[in-house]
Amino acid sequence: MTPRSTYAAPPPSDGPGDAALQRQQAEFEQFVGFAQAMGVKGLRVAGTRIVDTGESRSVEVLFGHDGFVGELFGYRCMAPGDDPHERVWLAEELATGALHRLMRDGRVDRDADGVVWLRLRGSVLVSALPG
Repeated sequence: MTPRSTYAAPPPSDGPGDAALQRQQAEFEQFVGFAQAMGVKGLRVAGTRIVDTGESRSVEVLFGHDGFVGELFGYRCMAPGDDPHERVWLAEELATGALHRLMRDGRVDRDADGVVWLRLRGSVLVSALPG
């Protein structure tokens, strides 16, 4: 899958939180294996990056799913340490069909590049553009 949005190099180092962001980025680069262990099938991570500057820096993950050929999904992670169960909630939501429900019901937001943006509200997967 070729990402439709521009995935450039991360912005320059912005402070002491960089190590935590880099750890989080590495964890989400390996998210497919974690999600598969929880029963998710057909998931492919297309890329990760650290975005923004200062206090608003975060990790974004682009991924595809075999159930939605041609769609590109984006997930903007919470700040490192905000929710120690974030990966679990996300994998659980994907394993139990939340992505399929959102797409079926047409409750998704796409950016100008056509990326369907998602986030967790508590432990529930919802559609939301980053920002």
